[in-house]
Amino acid sequence: MSLGKNVTQANIYRKVSNLDNSFWGLTKNRLEQLDKEPNDYYVRLDYPGGSIVLTSEKVKSLVSNKQVAQDGDYKITLSDFKL
Repeated sequence: MSLGKNVTQANIYRKVSNLDNSFWGLTKNRLEQLDKEPNDYYVRLDYPGGSIVLTSEKVKSLVSNKQVAQDGDYKITLSDFKL
């Protein structure tokens, strides 16, 4: 099905934090799966004050300075962003 020339398919990995001090765990395995997909992907981080949408390139840059925690997640906090 074609939706037209100005519409493209993309994968969206959505994480929600309902905490006052919002944080998210981006799963290393999930990010690797998304990297293998033919379509671009985006990560949407929702929190009580809004949401942040990151391109795959921004995600790679963000996690490049982080270690994977024991549970297999990159721990992301609002302090990782200049809001």
